[in-house]
Amino acid sequence: MKRIIILTIIDLLNQCCVSETQPNFILFKVKNIGKAAHWRGFLTQRKIKFARRSRVSVGLASLIVLSYFQQSSAQTFGYQFKTRQKFVIIPFEQINNLIVIPVEVNGLPLKFILDTGVKHTLLVDRVYGDIMQMNYQRRVQLLGADRNQTMTALVAPNVRIDIGDVRHPNETLLVLEEDFLQFEKIFGTDVQGIIGYEFFRNFIVKIDYARKRIVVYDRQRFKVPKRKYKPVPIQIEFGKPHVNAQLLLLPHNDSIANNDTIHGQFLIDSGASFDLLLDVNADSSLLLPQNTIEGDLGRGLGGILEGKIGKIQQWQVHSFPFDGVTTFFQDNEYFSDLVEMQGRQGIVGAGLLRRFIVIFDYANNVMYLKKSRYFNDPFYVNMSGMVLEDGFFLEDGYIIEQVIPNSPSDEAGILAGDVIISVNGRRGTQLNRTYLRDTFRSRPNKRVKLKIRRGETILSFKFRLRELI
Repeated sequence: MKRIIILTIIDLLNQCCVSETQPNFILFKVKNIGKAAHWRGFLTQRKIKFARRSRVSVGLASLIVLSYFQQSSAQTFGYQFKTRQKFVIIPFEQINNLIVIPVEVNGLPLKFILDTGVKHTLLVDRVYGDIMQMNYQRRVQLLGADRNQTMTALVAPNVRIDIGDVRHPNETLLVLEEDFLQFEKIFGTDVQGIIGYEFFRNFIVKIDYARKRIVVYDRQRFKVPKRKYKPVPIQIEFGKPHVNAQLLLLPHNDSIANNDTIHGQFLIDSGASFDLLLDVNADSSLLLPQNTIEGDLGRGLGGILEGKIGKIQQWQVHSFPFDGVTTFFQDNEYFSDLVEMQGRQGIVGAGLLRRFIVIFDYANNVMYLKKSRYFNDPFYVNMSGMVLEDGFFLEDGYIIEQVIPNSPSDEAGILAGDVIISVNGRRGTQLNRTYLRDTFRSRPNKRVKLKIRRGETILSFKFRLRELI
């Protein structure tokens, strides 16, 4: 069976508000009483079947708080400029399409992912909280994506967060007691946290992927952009933006053409590095294309999401069409039962967002889109046929977990269990997952030279990349 990798962050921490009588998933209710928000959650007993085989795909995947979580009333003040100014510029690193920003937590310099798909701010390892002597208020239980593994996080109120000239003096963080996400092994660089809605809600935020910078505007002094920007309505639900779009599928088989235009609503998730995800259970007309391969959507706390990777004919938002979009097709019951995904056809990831300069205005339920220099980039995935093992880096390289049959690496003679020690002359600390990902999905016909350790023998291989879907 063919498999390939997609890297993503999917955070389903803050499940939405629905009736308590609705079955089969976890939910949180929010009641605003004065300045405090009281959270309560429950879990039904239905077991969700889930693939447990770990892979390299990265993700926050499905953090579910099972016990009560009360936010500090001080948090209602939110993030503010340190001084009176019109805007603040924040540079960022771009890793696997993800936005990694410099953050100071109680004065300690760290790196966080800026993620429109999360609500609460997360610190991924308690060791950092202990270094800062955080005052943990209580423990909460987190349920992993496999619905079996339970983990613990600590609620830490009154934490000072500085992001350039932006500050939150009393942020409330969830702090994982153990580093389940292991970003360093996956990215090749350490990332200590994730931040989302709390950062976006008080400002107008412009993300320029090409220039690798964020511009944070004072809402009162912001002027609506006109030249080349298109206003696109969005809906902010459960602290996350959603957009209406349309798509055309490729033929399902020789007798089913899939010519109908499908209209739907999509979660906008800057923390998902893929291009597009479709939930095939959301609409009976969402049929798979003929040519697909098996793939893993995300690896996170205790489990992964699996599905198929293929192409669609076209996806369009506002007046911006994209042809031949690489798409992850998810058909797991778990995904469809998530409260926040009901009534939605899927997720727009950073692979599509990076093709725009995008301005988010949560308060007015609008985003502004302008084509970036990446707009016409082709849609590629891993074209080598090699699947690396679960994010772990040996002292001298990366273990190949699987080789897709009839792929370039298979035809070259590379085997599962081989260890990659050099790619195009890069080795050691220069050989990180970001470089491997970028190389293996760069362009068809690109020549790749590898040195492989097989047992005690060092072997050399070369092949040319080729599209597999």
